[in-house]
Amino acid sequence: MNKRLIPVVYIITKLELGGAQKVCLSLFKGLQKSCATHLISGTKGSLVCEIRENENVILVSDMEREVNGRW
Repeated sequence: MNKRLIPVVYIITKLELGGAQKVCLSLFKGLQKSCATHLISGTKGSLVCEIRENENVILVSDMEREVNGRW
């Protein structure tokens, strides 16, 4: 029987050292054995070097969040 893996895609703008990013990377790595996981992220952040070489990671240089100081 050919078992098809469920696709899971995580999208995060910046892989900085924070709680949401750590959870995202933990889930991404943990589910790789049971799901077809992929991660799409911007190229900035201290955690990029940890994940850069993974074949299921797509780093997009144009993906940045904008900060607007005016409310």
